[in-house]
Amino acid sequence: MLMYAKILNEETKEVSVGDGTNADFYEKIGMTLQEVEATRDGRYYLAGYLPEEETPQTDEAEEAQLQILELEAQQTPRLMREAIEDMQAGLTSSYALDKLQEIDAAIAVQREIIHNSGKTINKKSAIRKFFGRFFGKKEEESQGEEQK
Repeated sequence: MLMYAKILNEETKEVSVGDGTNADFYEKIGMTLQEVEATRDGRYYLAGYLPEEETPQTDEAEEAQLQILELEAQQTPRLMREAIEDMQAGLTSSYALDKLQEIDAAIAVQREIIHNSGKTINKKSAIRKFFGRFFGKKEEESQGEEQK
């Protein structure tokens, strides 16, 4: 995109941009009309110098722990009550029993992933991330609050 820009870092070609329409002002402070590109975090670079953004690597064991928490949340008291009632009625298969078996099998798969990774999972951190998905709170923010 064409914007008024001034180079901040000659090595990386990061620029400061003017996002208004006052061309005279931007020229007075040393900006020139240049082709620029923006990163996802809002930094600008001259066109062709945009750095490759690193994608955060997902930790397989940590993701498995989050998946376990999600699966356990599906094991609601109502589902368990229905399964108990079905078992007391002598049923060997019902929606509740089958669903609990399905969830249990999925949890076993995730636990195997964690076991094979050889990693120790910080469950408090995993729970914080899990609830952060619902409440929009980033883990870094909650860690900062925890340290206060």
